Amino acid sequence: MTSASPFAAASAVSDALSAAAARVGEGLVSVSGRRWPITGIAQASDLVLTAAHAADREEGLRIQSGGTWHPAQLVGRDPGLDLALLRVPGASLSPVTWLEAAQRRVGSLVLAVSRPRGSVRTRLGVLSVVEPGFLTPWGARVDATLDADVSARPGLAGAALADVEGRVLGMYVSGGPRERRVVLPAETLARVAS
Repeated sequence: MTSASPFAAASAVSDALSAAAARVGEGLVSVSGRRWPITGIAQASDLVLTAAHAADREEGLRIQSGGTWHPAQLVGRDPGLDLALLRVPGASLSPVTWLEAAQRRVGSLVLAVSRPRGSVRTRLGVLSVVEPGFLTPWGARVDATLDADVSARPGLAGAALADVEGRVLGMYVSGGPRERRVVLPAETLARVAS
């Protein structure tokens, strides 16, 4: 009888996190529109959600998926939520899987997954707050307050906040006091995009 490796449990968790990041990453794209590329989340095979501050002009918008840049069209934006919806004609993007609101749990491990410059980047944290929604300083309604102890370093705009199974809870945008990073929950994204 052989004893299990003392690292077996840690290795299993590591493998699960890596698989989750890869799964989310399939539904993320790089968005180039203004200053520097940020992340976008595939809402449908030809639709991308991203932070509006990176798509504040209609000309020259493009997304990178599978190593190829595609022209994108601005469908609409909500500056009060820092949210923009882009259409990518002829694209075959892989939409992410959304986590239902009832399945969000404080204390759960979460990943902030981004793809600002082609390759997937991730940060690990804990979902520290799940509370009722709020109005932004510009009067836009956010359906739930989600917060995770993930460092808000550059490149997080448009990134997905996901669980360890690769299901997306929401998207990071700028908003609130001092333009801090906030997470727009999946239900807000779906409501505004529709």
